[in-house]
Amino acid sequence: QRLALYDGILTSGEAVWLHLRDRPDTWWRDLGHRVYHLGPERDRRRVVRPGLEEILAMTLAERARQRLGALATAVALVETVTPLVPQSRAGIHWPNDVFLGDRKLAGILVEVLPDGRYIVGLGCNVNNSISAAPDDLASIVTSLRDVTQREFDRTDLLTELFDQLGIALHVLASEPGELGRQSDRHCLQHGRSLTIRVGAQEETGVCEGIADDGALVLSTPQGRQTFYSGVLVKALPKF
Repeated sequence: QRLALYDGILTSGEAVWLHLRDRPDTWWRDLGHRVYHLGPERDRRRVVRPGLEEILAMTLAERARQRLGALATAVALVETVTPLVPQSRAGIHWPNDVFLGDRKLAGILVEVLPDGRYIVGLGCNVNNSISAAPDDLASIVTSLRDVTQREFDRTDLLTELFDQLGIALHVLASEPGELGRQSDRHCLQHGRSLTIRVGAQEETGVCEGIADDGALVLSTPQGRQTFYSGVLVKALPKF
């Protein structure tokens, strides 16, 4: 993380530009330049729509890679742990969690670098026991050890995960739609009532699964809706 101290109040565009102007990779430097100049161009009533659309396109492309990267990692982890827990069903909770039954086993965070590389953060409960967890977590999380009553060699587990991740990322690169379909087959939220918060808005509907492009599909009172980002704030059992 980076802490920056300024002697005055900056606009968000100015802050972005100061952070990005000296970076060697031109994608970020050019993006920072465009963001910085949106304000002055707007004030002079000049047309800035092409630059803004380009920035939004870059942002949406990055979000799509993050979404599908997280799902690829989730698919890989599900394939890794499924043979280890035959008594429980491993699956995906959109957008970036892996569950065993109704308890969370792992969480995933993905960052995408300007050159297209992924930084994947994965936290999985392996040999820790939930008996030591705070009360507010003990009822909603689990670990491989608690489910199977045995410990695992984490090196072996990580090796298998890397093998499965290689397979999933190959599918992502060659046929992204198939990765979406695999994610849907592993989705544990089908038929459940979900409430998704997007910005300041909340939408509730019955989950129809994960679309080929990684979006969450809900059947709502307003009709069928797809969500490409958002925070899951409530999940009810299947009807």
